[in-house]
Amino acid sequence: MNLWRNIFTLIGVLVWLAANATTFTEDFSGNPATNGWRIFGNPNLFQWDSTNHNLRVTWDSSQTNCYFHRPLGTILTRDDDFQLSFDLTFTDYAIGVTPGKSNSAPVALGLLNLDQATRTNFLRGTGINSTYGAKNLVEFDFFPAFQTFLPTIGQVVVSTNNQWLYNHDNLQEMTPGETFHVQMAF
Repeated sequence: MNLWRNIFTLIGVLVWLAANATTFTEDFSGNPATNGWRIFGNPNLFQWDSTNHNLRVTWDSSQTNCYFHRPLGTILTRDDDFQLSFDLTFTDYAIGVTPGKSNSAPVALGLLNLDQATRTNFLRGTGINSTYGAKNLVEFDFFPAFQTFLPTIGQVVVSTNNQWLYNHDNLQEMTPGETFHVQMAF
């Protein structure tokens, strides 16, 4: 995988599940660890800021899979309506910081099956691959510009059998220092 480092701040998260008529909201005003949030992987990549009420995240593709996650307590299927929204501010980002690796993997935020995503053979960057590829996820992606690739916002849904539905036609820069509100409805 190509190395890409960035730092971003997650200001709030809202998940609405029509199937259970449930809304989950996190504004990070309190310690998220006391509200069911957990860390898988390197805990040094996630810092709760009690003064500014946000979560500071360092995304580093040289690390193994790392997640800041909270169980929803349900399994969503294709028959369920749900929404996911959050506010996101990049402090900075840099791609191609490893010689000979100038391309980029995206920053991804969304919903996933943690049992599958924590397996040692889960490699998100393999794409459509029945052995190693992602399964059971819905995500927002941001790719910064690299080589001839323009900055892109994407949405991805991957089924249980690694079938992909994606939209990467949204050419949009996410300028460091600006806060972006992302809302996805399914």
